[in-house]
Amino acid sequence: MKINKMITWQTPIDKPFERHEINIIQGVMEEQAFSREAHPDGFPITEDEQGKCSLAVEDFLRCVFSEDTGKWVLKTLHRDNGFIHASLKTDEQDFRVFQRKLLIIIDPNSFQAVNYMDNESLLEMIQHVQAPEKITIHKQEAFEKIRGTIELKPVYVYDLKQDKYILCRKMDSKYGVNASNGDMVSLDDL
Repeated sequence: MKINKMITWQTPIDKPFERHEINIIQGVMEEQAFSREAHPDGFPITEDEQGKCSLAVEDFLRCVFSEDTGKWVLKTLHRDNGFIHASLKTDEQDFRVFQRKLLIIIDPNSFQAVNYMDNESLLEMIQHVQAPEKITIHKQEAFEKIRGTIELKPVYVYDLKQDKYILCRKMDSKYGVNASNGDMVSLDDL
């Protein structure tokens, strides 16, 4: 479920966040399969649950990232392994490949954050990577250079709006174009 809501607050919560170990639901019991019992991850997130999750995300941020009011956007909510996952991104854009992200795991019974994942340590590991050189070739020129190497493959992609998988085409090539000098390069050589 797409949300795209900026999370703001007036006062932080001055207590430490306690992470809980998560027991991931594995598999389906034979009786459940034969009775065609719906999997809990397949149920839609109601408006009431959406509101409760939004409050859980706000409380989590007020506790763990207390100074970051107005810096996080709640992008999506979805069910996974018996929990509700809230995906957040920072509102700041630094034009790098990776953006700061959080995944907050919410208990669907108490609507409390129980654990989270933060990609900040990954971003710190790659921050020394140099910014790319200046682009000297237009994207249409680059496309024309690799046009003959492009393959279209059929793939099914889940469409949130239609709530089903739709047949699409994956465009792929074993080559790319170096945007700084216009040379065609094999992606296997990178």
